[in-house]
Amino acid sequence: MKMKFPLIETDRLILREVQNEDSNDMFTYLSDKDVVKHMGLEPFQTEKEVLEEIEWYQKIYKDGTGIRWGITNKDDGRVIGSCGFLNMQSRHSKTEIGYELSKEY
Repeated sequence: MKMKFPLIETDRLILREVQNEDSNDMFTYLSDKDVVKHMGLEPFQTEKEVLEEIEWYQKIYKDGTGIRWGITNKDDGRVIGSCGFLNMQSRHSKTEIGYELSKEY
């Protein structure tokens, strides 16, 4: 049984599962060298690279090793960044936490 992806809502934002349709919004910040410089990545050059990133988000959730939410602006529905957990190890009660956010925000 597939677990439902958790949704988190605040006054201004919705943290939700990203979809392929979000790739254009995500390309905006993932192609920015200042946004990705601390992620150990080069700026994304193509939307295909963003689709591969979305696929990776889906894989870590399915595998139970992480979760990545798309940070979505309620006003216009744009994905303006992402946040989540990676390398989750329930046995040792540890995980890595990270985020990236469009410079605009």
